[in-house]
Amino acid sequence: MNRNQLIHNTLKDAMQSLNYDVLSSGDIESFTATGIGEKLNLSRSSISLELNKLSKDGKLIYIKSRPVIFFDKKLFNEKFSVNIKKDKFNSLKELVELIEKKRISEANRDDNEFGIIGLNGSLKKIADQGRAAILYPPNGLHILLLGSTGVGKSLFAEYLYKFAIKIGRYTDKTKFVVFNCADYANNPQLLMSHLFGHAKGAFTGADDNKKGLIEAADGGILFLDEVHRLPSEGQEMLFSIMDHGIYRRLGETVTNRKSNVLLITATTENVNSSLLKTFTRRIPVILRIPDIRERHLSEREELVKYFFNIEGKRINENIIIDREVIWCFMLYDCKGNIGELKSDIQKVCANAYHSYISKGDKAMKIGKKDIPQEMVNILYKVYEYWNILNNNDSNRISEPWQSNLYNTKTDVRMTYINTEIVDSNKINIRQYCEKFLELIGYEYNYSEIISKIEEYKEISYDDIDKFSGVLLGCLQEYSTIKWEDEFQKYLIIYLLYLLNYNNEINLNIKISNNSYFNTLAKIISKIIDTNFNLEISTLNVSILATLMYNFLKIDTILVEEGMNKSQDNDEVSNKTLEHTVEYIEQTIVYVNPKKLCPLVYKIINLMQFDLKRRFTLDIMVKLMIHISFAVERLINDEYIKHTEITSLEDDIELCDAIKRNLWAIEEQFNIDFNIDEIQYIKDILE
Repeated sequence: MNRNQLIHNTLKDAMQSLNYDVLSSGDIESFTATGIGEKLNLSRSSISLELNKLSKDGKLIYIKSRPVIFFDKKLFNEKFSVNIKKDKFNSLKELVELIEKKRISEANRDDNEFGIIGLNGSLKKIADQGRAAILYPPNGLHILLLGSTGVGKSLFAEYLYKFAIKIGRYTDKTKFVVFNCADYANNPQLLMSHLFGHAKGAFTGADDNKKGLIEAADGGILFLDEVHRLPSEGQEMLFSIMDHGIYRRLGETVTNRKSNVLLITATTENVNSSLLKTFTRRIPVILRIPDIRERHLSEREELVKYFFNIEGKRINENIIIDREVIWCFMLYDCKGNIGELKSDIQKVCANAYHSYISKGDKAMKIGKKDIPQEMVNILYKVYEYWNILNNNDSNRISEPWQSNLYNTKTDVRMTYINTEIVDSNKINIRQYCEKFLELIGYEYNYSEIISKIEEYKEISYDDIDKFSGVLLGCLQEYSTIKWEDEFQKYLIIYLLYLLNYNNEINLNIKISNNSYFNTLAKIISKIIDTNFNLEISTLNVSILATLMYNFLKIDTILVEEGMNKSQDNDEVSNKTLEHTVEYIEQTIVYVNPKKLCPLVYKIINLMQFDLKRRFTLDIMVKLMIHISFAVERLINDEYIKHTEITSLEDDIELCDAIKRNLWAIEEQFNIDFNIDEIQYIKDILE
């Protein structure tokens, strides 16, 4: 082995003891020419000559300080999980800062591996502050986490610990000790004994000396949950730890013990009333974790999918979930926050699993029948805004899923949302912007609008992609139209446009006055408003209605005015229908026929559109008469039983379409078309 190799190997051996603490402390004697010379009993100048040669060959990191410091580049990158290509630095501080930046940047990119949802969303600000507290020299800053029960304070504390390991502040051997002060709240002496330890004879039963958690967590993190349950004297005993890093066990009066421990504390209570002011003043970083109702809708969706995935792995089964179940978990009032959400999903999965095993089903399915009714009721809130046709003034909220007809229509696997998301990076934003402006009838220079939308897309496309998928699902459920997946791309453009121009621009365009699509646009706008906290202008609601109207080319199907054009041009058909209306007007007693017949006529046309089929004149007449007379009967609570209800299950899609389109009549006259009535209409259509 020649001298050059010997010196290089000696430097490599020294690298084995290099860690973040050594690097930060500046204790780098072993990495200088003098230190290596002493180990090999060679002169400093000869060692320096060889090290400089190795440095020129690109094998070493060269730090121009006094004395000059050398590190083996390959081992350095491996040890600190970085990829430093630069060879020379002006100071050790410059190298340390570069490592921190690279590792923090890498850790931020890999947030998903920590199992925390929302680190780049609603939790971003507190995550940034928490990471800054962990990084603050020399040993970090103590932290107090605030938040309601179940928001994830414990999980967030563990995240900060894992982050510290990720960036090299701690090692895998560094301890993370968790203690819930509420466990011993009724015995303050025992609580403080667990925390600080005790000396022999400190109290009755203290037969031996005992270490406390402060000592056990030395060099790492001690997480104190429910810290408000710690009595005043216990809080005061923490002062010396936070101020000077010293403490005493219970019963000790002289001995001062040292502990380099970082405290992360958490409470659900008001800090001003539950903690000593002198305690909170000593904690420089106070972070509040938001309730689940304050989180983004897309994050709630991720949480729901995450917990269903956990249960799927637990039982080693694929779970098939009704789309509406996912929505219920996304929307219901989860007072216990993430903890309650997880528990509720576990309960639903447990019930479904029992049914799956006992009935011997081929797959484990979860539908609305498996979740509490109060969770399903939350979906009705959206329907408050659903005043289809005729601008109904009724205050009654419809219950579109109260009938047994509304069983699962399409089983969607738990990853259903992902399959519906369109990545805006994969669509041509400029191309769809131009089509969007064309569809809404804008005839001026596109360039400024397109440029702004393209620019805004760079900072917001993740949330918008996911939310556009949710909106498309809402359109599928709330309207009588089967929307193509292509329309999601236009929803992305509309959202990007909306976030730029909600109240800034007045487009000179021809707005659709179609009441059906205006009503649908109001509903979707309300959902957008709820998610983005954005009060959408009347103009932009109309733009959405126009976009939907023109995308579907509704001029070929007269939703507002009646039949298909081909039927309107059929003189015989028109006269027959006119006679039918006259017959109905002469027969019904309790309902104003001038109000009922046009509504029934519109509903039948919506049903045609929904089912993508054209009814014959015979079916049109039968439907007009049967539905009109059914309204008359149902107002008087006169129901006719059907003898073959079981056949409903044979064509659930047709039954869904019938029920869905009758909704406006039910609202208008405060009635309910039950299973029997649906069967009679189904008979006519078949």
